[in-house]
Amino acid sequence: MKRELKFKVCDQTTNKVYNAVGMVCGPDLDIVQVLAQNTKNKGEAIWLFDNFELLQFTGLKDKKGNEIYEYDIIYSKKWEKEVCLSMGLNPKNYKLVFTVSFNFGEWRLSDFDTEGSANCTETMKLYIDEPPFNIPIFDDFIVMGNIFENYDIIDKINLLSLNEN
Repeated sequence: MKRELKFKVCDQTTNKVYNAVGMVCGPDLDIVQVLAQNTKNKGEAIWLFDNFELLQFTGLKDKKGNEIYEYDIIYSKKWEKEVCLSMGLNPKNYKLVFTVSFNFGEWRLSDFDTEGSANCTETMKLYIDEPPFNIPIFDDFIVMGNIFENYDIIDKINLLSLNEN
């Protein structure tokens, strides 16, 4: 299986996310410096020496073609309705929002813990390479941001829901 290995990096002093375009490893092969390039203005680049978090590309894209990275916040109105109804919740009162994480040797969806979001209590597998899990569920998901930069995520989802109706 061929996979593209790409990273973004969060400067944890500012909570800004950049494209990681270079890395320097120390003697123990741990990453000690990251060359970060602004995601909007490709010309600006800075070196981060500490207080950074790497965000790995999952190899997947959302329904708009946006790449899905570790720590991204994703949302699906279709899944929200199905999961809320299966939990006996009214989908109009809850937002089903997930973060992408790498746990137990695989990419997973975890609850994004905000006020007004449904709590599914378990993480779900993002994908594995054999049926029935390789279904294109991400054709229905939208990347809404990431856990570092997007504090107003529920407001964005409410606006998205209004625009879809």
